[in-house]
Amino acid sequence: MQFLNSGDLIVTSNYSGNITFIQNTEKSEYVTISDVKDGTYFLARFNLNPALGFSGDLNWVLPMIAFGTQNVDFCLDLEDSVYLTGTYQNKFRLGYLNGPGLTSTLVTDMFLVKVRNNGGIEWLRSSDKESSSGAIRAKSITFNLTGDSPRVTILGQFNSKFKYTNPDSSLSVECSGVNYNTWIGQFDLFGNVKWLISPEVILPDLENSYVDGYQIIWDALNRGNLYITGVLIGEFKFNVEVGSTDDVVYVAEISPEGRFTLYNYLRVDLPKNQNDWYPHLSFGNKLIVSFFGWGDLYFNGGEIISGNGLINLYINSLNIQNNTWGEFPIHVSGNVVNPSNNIITNGINIYTTGTYILSMNNTNGFIRKYLL
Repeated sequence: MQFLNSGDLIVTSNYSGNITFIQNTEKSEYVTISDVKDGTYFLARFNLNPALGFSGDLNWVLPMIAFGTQNVDFCLDLEDSVYLTGTYQNKFRLGYLNGPGLTSTLVTDMFLVKVRNNGGIEWLRSSDKESSSGAIRAKSITFNLTGDSPRVTILGQFNSKFKYTNPDSSLSVECSGVNYNTWIGQFDLFGNVKWLISPEVILPDLENSYVDGYQIIWDALNRGNLYITGVLIGEFKFNVEVGSTDDVVYVAEISPEGRFTLYNYLRVDLPKNQNDWYPHLSFGNKLIVSFFGWGDLYFNGGEIISGNGLINLYINSLNIQNNTWGEFPIHVSGNVVNPSNNIITNGINIYTTGTYILSMNNTNGFIRKYLL
């Protein structure tokens, strides 16, 4: 969810079956959308404007009609236009059966859509399917400024070749010898790619090697750099060559011009097959990363926090001036379930919430505040 400048709220969520929204409380008017596939997403605007009485009524809704829709994310520009991205299979359509659509012959493909604040669709973009191959995914998006130029930057994943073509130019990234790699692309507000990068594969054909990215954020307060987080195993090059034979949680810095300028990591045993437990970034006066793990935590070249054999929520700060982790990582001890690692910070404190197991038939919810 994100607030518009008017105070209204933009929401995206997955759903299946039918969902009904109240469009006008006073007149008892409703809007229903239906999932014609096996579960998909919608994008909607709700009235929270104080001048209109905070009704919470639906302003507009756009259902996504597609197979295999996943990793849906969005951001807003300074004029409250919405930039929507994610992953689909075969066909993607936004806004009912007569809405604009995309098709793809790839295993999976990415989409990027600009939606005006009145719900009108301005344009849709996808990969160059004639020159791309394999599976391409988009997973996270952020608005940012490069100098005075407004941009949107996407973090995604691919396993062969990703090519994106503008009307008068094209850029591409390729990977080989690894299971998959991550890509980062910056686009202007017309959907034209400005740069496209990925970590370089140093040692191909290493069994089970990959780079996966989960989130991208923009540091609007300091140098205007972008930061990504994810998990990797293998040997790759960001701004420096890195290698690990075990899974590590990484953080990388990217300049507004599209260069890797910083890299660091934490080593911990990660939960398997838990897609909702990915690393998460937040900015206060420091870069904050949260993630889940069990066993011992290694950071700053060997400092250790002993694990308890259960799944813990870890939170640590990264000083981007000297590229060092905080000395005393926060961890929520216990077997964490139904977690929220979408931490927030006001620059002084960190807030997080979730649920953890106390005993065989007993769980406890938590909302906690920590000093940054």
